[in-house]
Amino acid sequence: MTPHVNANGASADKTADRPRRVLCPYCGSIQAGRERCEHCKGLFEPLSRQATQNAMGPWQIRNEKNPFRPGCSFDTIRDMVKRGRITEHTIIRGPTTRQFWAFARDVPGVAAQLGQCHACHERVGHDDYTCRNCGVVLTPPMDRQSLGLGPVQLLPGQASPEAIASASMNQTEEKAPRDRPASPIAAATATPAPQPAERATPASTNQLRRLRARAGRLKTFLTVSLIANGLLLAVAAAIVILSDSPIVLFDPADNAATPSEVLPEATPAPAGPAATLDAESPDSTPAPAADASESPDAAALPEAWRGDFERAMELRREQTIDSLAQSVAILEDMLTELEPTQSDARTLIERTLDATRRELERLELREML
Repeated sequence: MTPHVNANGASADKTADRPRRVLCPYCGSIQAGRERCEHCKGLFEPLSRQATQNAMGPWQIRNEKNPFRPGCSFDTIRDMVKRGRITEHTIIRGPTTRQFWAFARDVPGVAAQLGQCHACHERVGHDDYTCRNCGVVLTPPMDRQSLGLGPVQLLPGQASPEAIASASMNQTEEKAPRDRPASPIAAATATPAPQPAERATPASTNQLRRLRARAGRLKTFLTVSLIANGLLLAVAAAIVILSDSPIVLFDPADNAATPSEVLPEATPAPAGPAATLDAESPDSTPAPAADASESPDAAALPEAWRGDFERAMELRREQTIDSLAQSVAILEDMLTELEPTQSDARTLIERTLDATRRELERLELREML
C-alpha cells in the first residue's frame, strides 16, 4: 500500500504528527512528557540521572504507589531511618535477606540502625559490629554490586537424581557464614530460640564488663606504681654509690643511737575540739576532697531522669565500694539512654560519672593495700 502524497511531495500520514512517547528510566512508565515523569516525578535531565545512579543499590522498600522504582543503597536506607521514613514494621529486602521481603526489625544491618539486634532484639548501637547479648554480626555488606542471593541449586526434573543428590551434599558441606542465616525465609519468620537457664542475662553481662574494665585500670595503675618505685630505688642507689660517705639511717651497734634520734619527732596534737576528735578516732579515714561535680545542678536533666540522678548522688555520698559501684551503674545506664541532642545533660552525667569512678578506684586501691 502506497502512502498518500500531497501536492508538495510530503507524506500525509497522520502518524507522523503524533507526539513522541517517552519511557521513564526510573519507573518504566510511558508518557508524553519530556522533562519530568508523570508518575514518579523524576527529572529526565543528565544530572538527575547521574544522581539516581549514584543512589542505586541492592536494597528495595515495598511501596505500592511506586512499585517499579529502582533499588537504593544502604546509605539511603540509613538516612531514611534517621528521618523516620523506615520503622520497625517497614517491609524491605536486600543482600542480608537473600532478596526475600522481611520486616525492618528482622533485617540484619537495618535493625541495628533502628537500635535493636535483628536476632535477639536487644538494644544495640548504630555503629556496633556485633551484638553484646547474642554475638551476631550486625554490619551488612556494603558492596553495591552484591544482591546477597543464595547459590543456585538443582531442582527435581532438571538433572538426574544422582546429580541432584551430589549437588545437595556439596552445598551442605559448605560452612554457612555467621552473619547470614542459612534460610532467608526462616530468618524472616523464625522466632528467637529459647535461651538456656545458665546463660548470663544482659544485666550480669554489663556488670562483668564493668568489672573487667575496672580490673584493667587497676592493673595499669599498679604497673605504673611499680615502675615509679623502681626508678626511685635506682636513683637512691646511684646517690649512695656516687656519694663520698655512706648514708647510715640507723646503726644498731651504736648504743648512743636511739630510734628517737633517727626518726623525726612526732608533732604534738593541737589542743581543742579537733584534738579530742582525733584522739577518739585515730584510725578514721579522712573524707575525700570535694569534687567539682559533688553537687551538680540537676536542672540540666530532663524531668524523667532527675529521680535516678538524685539516687546516684545519694549512693555516691555514702562513700562505700558497693554504693559507688551502684552509682556508677545508674549513671552509665542514664548515659546510654540519653539522646545525642541532649548535650547539656550528657556533659553533666559524663563529668559526674568520671568523678564517681575516680572515687571508686581510690577506695578499691585503699582496700587492696
